[in-house]
Amino acid sequence: MYFEPPPTGWSSWEFKFGDITVSTIPVGTAPPIEGKLRLIVKAEILIQALKEDGEGFINIPEKERRQCEETLETVANIISVFCRCGRSISSPFPCVALIIDDPKEREHLDKTRGFRTMRSLNIGHHFQIPQSNNLISGLQDRLGGVALLAEAFSHKMQSGRFHDFVRFFEAAFALSFNQVQKKLLQFLNPVYGYTKEEIADWVRMRHPLTHADGKKTDFIFLDTDVRQLTWRMEQAALDVLFNKGKWHDPSRTRRQVWVPIAATTSAKGDLMIRQGSELSTKFQLLDDFGVFPMDLQSVIQTPPESWWFKFENVNPEEQTNQVMK
Repeated sequence: MYFEPPPTGWSSWEFKFGDITVSTIPVGTAPPIEGKLRLIVKAEILIQALKEDGEGFINIPEKERRQCEETLETVANIISVFCRCGRSISSPFPCVALIIDDPKEREHLDKTRGFRTMRSLNIGHHFQIPQSNNLISGLQDRLGGVALLAEAFSHKMQSGRFHDFVRFFEAAFALSFNQVQKKLLQFLNPVYGYTKEEIADWVRMRHPLTHADGKKTDFIFLDTDVRQLTWRMEQAALDVLFNKGKWHDPSRTRRQVWVPIAATTSAKGDLMIRQGSELSTKFQLLDDFGVFPMDLQSVIQTPPESWWFKFENVNPEEQTNQVMK
């Protein structure tokens, strides 16, 4: 967990939330980060039984894992409120471990292939749109959309970006976001590979990320829930801003004003690039359960002897240039 500006008096603590104990782990000799408080935090819960699948992997029970993840977020939020500071969560290596005291159980686990995980990668790209009088003049009738995209780009949190992308699409089509789904899919260039299911995911996230009165939804979504969506939403928003024929109108008519030099062509991050173009690509590696971003500068190099973990084909030394001891 990272807190900015750094609060005082929170470097070491332990809390109990039902069946889950949340506590800090000493950072050790890792150098401090200027302007931030960095904490390594673990959430512990009792697991009644472990299951090994037919391929020799150990499956971490999803229910208990999610409970621990949600409790970690809860604690980070509490600290943020008490200290009136920003917070973020990322996963070190290892992101999960078992506490094993029985030597026979440890010996059995050593013979397995380790944890069944699903580490994933967010892939994006960045390039500047060239200055052009034609492009700038083409935005004169949609300056509200320009303002909303500027708001989105100014957010540090993906939840804030998502919120302003939603407002942007509503302004573009003069429809509520629940009604935009079909129109947006019909408008977007098919080469980008947007699907009905992908845009439906955006719509499904809207109420839980915007409302908390319990009337439209029983859920409250946060940054973690939408961080894998916003890069594709940004790409779609730029296509709409420059190429929508009539602004603030439900029509799906396109005009040909701007073509990007690169674009993802699927939600998985497949990328096409115009030959000879210069751009930067952005990769965000998520942890072994696809929840929190991996902190590639954080490795717990000397974990407690009671910990057991094993990840097939994962070498933590290759993933970091900074070691926590």
